[in-house]
Amino acid sequence: MNYDYFIWLDADTWFVRNPGDPLRVLHGSPVHSSLESDVCNPENKREDWWDCSLKNFATLMRFKGVRSKEIFIVNAGFWVVHHDVIDTFCNLAMDFWRFCKKAGYTFTEEAPLAYATHMLCGNPYLHTLRETSDLWASDWTGHYNNRFPDGKPWPFIDYLTLRTFDVNPAIVHAMRCKGALLAKAVGKPLPPPGPSTA
Repeated sequence: MNYDYFIWLDADTWFVRNPGDPLRVLHGSPVHSSLESDVCNPENKREDWWDCSLKNFATLMRFKGVRSKEIFIVNAGFWVVHHDVIDTFCNLAMDFWRFCKKAGYTFTEEAPLAYATHMLCGNPYLHTLRETSDLWASDWTGHYNNRFPDGKPWPFIDYLTLRTFDVNPAIVHAMRCKGALLAKAVGKPLPPPGPSTA
């Protein structure tokens, strides 16, 4: 298709306001995904991601060419890629997935997305969630559990350190709102809100 940029949004996404120009998060890079948590952070409370120890994941990434001091994981609910690097982006992701498979790790799309982003984004620190959360963030802990995001700031919990910082994205990956989203789509009453799943 003859578009300059392709933007992926998961279906369980809710816009709380006009996001403005989503390409602002590129900073001249041909790709963006929101780099969330640093696997190399000594303050991490969790020890693994997708059944791979954080140490081993860092080793896999470094072996395949990632050179940044910090190595980030992603939530695959939002990413951007320029038309001209789609083949490179896909080849990097698939190569990393196959490499990890041979090493004994069968990842979802998130690990290859993190790898391809690190390799193509130029400066990964410009693509962290802390830098770009005015545009998009994932409510993976269920702050809006079966409630529609309301456009107010909410505490994002870092997946690895479990520390919180406030986010106020225009676009919310409303992972724990599927019941409310489905009810709205089919015109049924909303289910009762549930507790946060943090």
